[in-house]
Amino acid sequence: FSSDLHINHKNFCRGTTSWTDWENCRDFDTLEEMNSNILSSFMSLSENDILFLLGDTLFGQNKDYYQLFDQIPCKEIYHVHGNHDNLIAFNKDIHPRIKWSGDILKIVIDDIPVIMSHRPFLSWEDMDRMIHLYGHLHGQDVIPKEFKNDRHMKVALDTINPSKTKPRMLDVGIDNYYKLFGEYKYFTWKQIKELLK
Repeated sequence: FSSDLHINHKNFCRGTTSWTDWENCRDFDTLEEMNSNILSSFMSLSENDILFLLGDTLFGQNKDYYQLFDQIPCKEIYHVHGNHDNLIAFNKDIHPRIKWSGDILKIVIDDIPVIMSHRPFLSWEDMDRMIHLYGHLHGQDVIPKEFKNDRHMKVALDTINPSKTKPRMLDVGIDNYYKLFGEYKYFTWKQIKELLK
């Protein structure tokens, strides 16, 4: 499970960015170095692995999805559309390994219902038992810190989650993986279950 690779996104690369705030930049000198580092972890997957990509895979004008998916050895790739994905280019024939593409994917793994989207939800069906996986936030909190103690936000959260059970949700983007584990990589199902238990 992964999200927000932002392959070819020069502003995410510290050496090529035009952003003045480097806090959200990845510490690479060149775009080629960043792309290679990110893609190398996906090369360790096997053809029997199933990959779920939750959007913002490529960035820029010329998005060669076919070339990218050709490098990933998995036979099955499920792609949730992100806000930076070119949906005109992303048609059903984009690559034979793409088994599904769309906005929201619901599946069951090990008898656990899972809902996946690019952006996080504050509320979803069966919150007490369904896991929500998302990207988009690049390792930032779902609720910004300036709102955490806001009484209106607390009331809203209590309303959408009246049982007050901790929602099981996780940002599976590579920047969150880096924040947690110090490298740009995908999350495994085993890691997700461990993090959300």
